[in-house]
Amino acid sequence: MCRRGGSCSYLPGKRFVGQTLALGAAAFWAFAGIGAFLVRQALQRPARVAVVMAIVGAVALVWRRHRLNRWRQNPLLFEDQLPELLQPLDLSR
Repeated sequence: MCRRGGSCSYLPGKRFVGQTLALGAAAFWAFAGIGAFLVRQALQRPARVAVVMAIVGAVALVWRRHRLNRWRQNPLLFEDQLPELLQPLDLSR
């Protein structure tokens, strides 16, 4: 939640309900179609699917290692301050 008014981009419930339902249905059908395709391919050509899954797993492992290394180099910093603290504008520069 944002502590100051107007500084937050999160607006719950500001999307048309029909649009949300259509987006959810489209995502469901897309993922169900992709899943059905993958199952069909796995049943027809198990060796090919094993190779593809090994490649995907290797790519995921490389991305994970890269992400973890970047987190060590650039730690996550939070800029949240309590509203009671004064924040000078530094206009004298």
